[in-house]
Amino acid sequence: MPATASIRHSNSRSELLPLLQLRAQHAPGLFGFDRLHKPRPRARTLREAATSVVYPGKLAQHLGRPLRLVDRWLPVAVPDDLARAFGCGTSLDAGRALLRRRLADLCAWLDTQLEQSPRVIEQGPSRLVTVLQTVGFQVDYVSRRVSVARLDTRGSAQTLDLEIELGVPLCTSYWLRWVIEDLRLSASAGQRPLFATDRQATAHDAWLMASAYRLLQNDPRFIWLRQEGLPRALGLDRELSALAVRARPARVVAQMPRSTYNLVWRHEHLFRRVARENPQLLRLLELCLRDEVLPLKGDPVAEMRDYFRTKKCSEAAWRYVHRHGDRLFSVACSMASNIGLLHVCLSYLRTLDAAGLPPPPPPTLARAWFRCYIPDDSDRLLFFTRWCAVHPSVSRALLLAADARRRSPEFSTFVSEATGVLHWAIATGHVLTKSQARAGWRWLRRNWQGWYVATQRIEALRYPAWGFPLPQTVIGRFEVMPLSNGAALVEEAYAMRNCLDLYAQRCESGEVRLFSVRCAETGRRIATLGLGVDWVESSWHVLDIRRFANRPPTVELQRLAAEVVQRCNAHCNPRNNESDD
Repeated sequence: MPATASIRHSNSRSELLPLLQLRAQHAPGLFGFDRLHKPRPRARTLREAATSVVYPGKLAQHLGRPLRLVDRWLPVAVPDDLARAFGCGTSLDAGRALLRRRLADLCAWLDTQLEQSPRVIEQGPSRLVTVLQTVGFQVDYVSRRVSVARLDTRGSAQTLDLEIELGVPLCTSYWLRWVIEDLRLSASAGQRPLFATDRQATAHDAWLMASAYRLLQNDPRFIWLRQEGLPRALGLDRELSALAVRARPARVVAQMPRSTYNLVWRHEHLFRRVARENPQLLRLLELCLRDEVLPLKGDPVAEMRDYFRTKKCSEAAWRYVHRHGDRLFSVACSMASNIGLLHVCLSYLRTLDAAGLPPPPPPTLARAWFRCYIPDDSDRLLFFTRWCAVHPSVSRALLLAADARRRSPEFSTFVSEATGVLHWAIATGHVLTKSQARAGWRWLRRNWQGWYVATQRIEALRYPAWGFPLPQTVIGRFEVMPLSNGAALVEEAYAMRNCLDLYAQRCESGEVRLFSVRCAETGRRIATLGLGVDWVESSWHVLDIRRFANRPPTVELQRLAAEVVQRCNAHCNPRNNESDD
């Protein structure tokens, strides 16, 4: 690399697709117009040459009138609370006009910057790639590190410790905050009415960034910049990028995080050696290097084996990991709330080791298994040293039955029944004898069903009934049915594969009220809704809402829960627990 700094521009025009070339000729701009306050002289000619393939026909009708385009075509909705706050209390239209004008100024600036290619500055053993006059990527070939930098108005770069995506950069709107601050469009930096609160100012910036980025994602120039222009300017090694993609953490949805690529780059010889020996262990090597638990003196696979042996994992357990690879821990790591994922892998492996190392559970059964221990609605499980309350004998019998049925068309039914067996095993703590273990799944299923019937009778006698704040109600396509006694709780727990039967005492004391959400037409159970009481405020709030086997709710179910809470607070005082109707 040359010692002196040099600037070169990549020839992006010749590399654009024909559609992008056509769009650049007829409709330059983020919305099909160049500037709001400086319309092109050839606007009528451009409008006549426009086609629906290049951009929408509705935009072509307004191309010659850019001043009216913002109010009539801009496909962005302005929230009423923001319009009211930034309209200075006069009218919603004034607030909407102000916010749309700021969004238009931001988009006009982005429209101009998208016409420029990324700048590559070679600085001795490093490279600085700048884009949109705000974002910089520093590639240091000596320390083998890629970092992100913020460019100020004078062009100087400030390196930041941010986790970014390198495979397809600019995948989030984090950098737009720097843009609105430099353009003085941020409400937190002074562009705020007198009576607007800090929360409203934060919501203003978030709306501005989200709206502009949503429009950017439909611009072909921005798509080309993310997918081809910027990755080519960074010049990252393709083989290392493939290793980083293979070694990225299971909970990471993005393609190639910066920290993972830097780690692979710094330990290139280790990752290449493991990739040659067993590529299924790349993700496990990444976790070990992050926690710095390997001496890094010889064979990395042998060092990982020795580390697992020191953590009370048997030699057979390591051979188990070597055979199945890091996919064995993918579901556990994706659902774990632990900071260190290596501890999650060790805890999960020790659980399987205690069960005799049966075949790994399929992902659907593994998720149902982990959800049995999730206490809240976060869908995240904290893996302690001993997180599993099911006895290893039950776990082994269950996983052997799952392996025999994993390719069966009725496997979803088996997972449903297995969730009920897990709840039975957690509640009873049963230990299988040798004869029961030989009987396997048939014995487990029969005893779980018998336990359910007996529990339902007992709960019906212990908790006969309690008052309810809301009668059976139909809301939209849902029917909300109150669970008003212990037997109903056990029946719901059996049908929905959850631990609802453990809430009978809290329901009797008046702290919790539970509902079964069903389809109004077919009566099929959809979710279970729980309401908690706030004795200070004398009101109800959503305690939790879960679908089958503790799956998280959809947006529609969350809105239903809010509607049920509103109706309960309108019809009943929690201290009374009876409906006023």
